Amino acid sequence: MTSLPLLFAFISLFPGTRLYDNDILLKTISTLNSLKTIEYLHLSQRVDKNETKSSLDSAVCFFDFAAGDNTIGARYHFKSNYGEEVFNGKTEYNCNIQERRILFANTPTKGHLGGSFWVRNSMLSLRSLLPLMMKDPSVVIVQHEDEVVDGRSYYKLTIELKNRRIRDGIDIVEQKGIVLEQELLIDKETYLPYSYRTIVPGNQGFQLVTFKHINTNARRPDSIWTYERYPSAFSRQTYEEFDAAEATNMTTKIGSMAPGWKLPMVDGDSVSLSSQKGNLVLLEFWFPYCKGCVEAVPAINALQEKYKKNGLRVYGIETLNSSYDKLIRYIKKYNIEPPTLYNGKLVAREYEARVAPTFILLDRKGRFVYIREGFDKEEIIKAIEANL
Repeated sequence: MTSLPLLFAFISLFPGTRLYDNDILLKTISTLNSLKTIEYLHLSQRVDKNETKSSLDSAVCFFDFAAGDNTIGARYHFKSNYGEEVFNGKTEYNCNIQERRILFANTPTKGHLGGSFWVRNSMLSLRSLLPLMMKDPSVVIVQHEDEVVDGRSYYKLTIELKNRRIRDGIDIVEQKGIVLEQELLIDKETYLPYSYRTIVPGNQGFQLVTFKHINTNARRPDSIWTYERYPSAFSRQTYEEFDAAEATNMTTKIGSMAPGWKLPMVDGDSVSLSSQKGNLVLLEFWFPYCKGCVEAVPAINALQEKYKKNGLRVYGIETLNSSYDKLIRYIKKYNIEPPTLYNGKLVAREYEARVAPTFILLDRKGRFVYIREGFDKEEIIKAIEANL
């Protein structure tokens, strides 16, 4: 049962809202639970508070709920421009077509499976979360005026979770001090979700997922569930083997010359690595809204200020090729002081910077002397002072 005092306080902020009709969510939950399979086009877009839209990510997603999996409740098959992700109920694998590489986990955990971009905010996610939301007395659910999209009317519900967060895409756990706001549009004819919007805490924007071309009678051939269907030329590794190999590759770079590059600077002319000879160069590969990148900003600002008189030059290389206008606003908002270079996706690939933030220190001759995924202030200071 929804807490009435909290509900009335919430409603007072949004005139025209009302207590939701239980039947709507009950029918949606019943419909989702009755499905044996579902296939749809998953469209996902991030929008920041300035209404700047990210690129649209999409995949054809298929869930088989009748397979009897006890880990997350379904086996799945996702196909996007990047490749395919498959969980057959026992083994999970990810095939990157461009890199001709298959990574797999023989005993994937719920956290591993729920960490998939296409599992979070999916039909599987809503199938698991909606019953939990209805049962939780702290969750406030409010029905609004119907919303019309492309000439079709949908039920519109807002869902507020206080001191709660969603874990692994399918669980709700307690976390003090946060408020998670969501918006759900439900098809009036099928009672299936049409779109699912999650507000970024602090009203910093939102993530919008839309479900298109829904097919509840879809099937997959047996061959789809094994990676043996791919050519033998494709490499096959566990995630642990791949991470270990990548770490070894990064270590072997130490002492070698860094590849050259030339990139435009957000606030100024282009910068090339060749122009930095004689300087100690610290590169941070990052992208907007990367939590670890934001947390590192004050320390990186301080490092630049402290060591610039010793010839240290710090550059941030943005790796998603975000728009110039978006970067201007983002840099100002988070007070990022080191020069930001953009259109850095290819440089990140060449330097094998797979995650953000990745920090790379080059000595005065342009050689790799420090490489690390993630930020460790003491390690970076030690590396800088060892190469001054």
